[in-house]
Amino acid sequence: MDSISALMNSPYPIGYSNILELFEKTAKKGVTTVCVAQKDDVNRTNDFIEYVGDGVLLFERKILGQTSNRTIALEKLRWTKINDVPHSTEFTENGLSITD
Repeated sequence: MDSISALMNSPYPIGYSNILELFEKTAKKGVTTVCVAQKDDVNRTNDFIEYVGDGVLLFERKILGQTSNRTIALEKLRWTKINDVPHSTEFTENGLSITD
């Protein structure tokens, strides 16, 4: 679902209970649900999504002068020991590549 934060903050938000119900129903069916949300200080919807989700991947892009650096970090994965150190990434003709 892209972007779930936009759905919840639209003029006709679907609401927290509907999102929770959707997560519960897809989990019972054995379906993996992937949600995309914009992370910012204003949008507290993400706190709820991160709470109900089993995993959280954080994609970031930082620009220093003329250089762009993209990273990915696994911030949460229930029932699993994780390495939450950000890893450099780049987009290639074959898709997303982790470079370190």
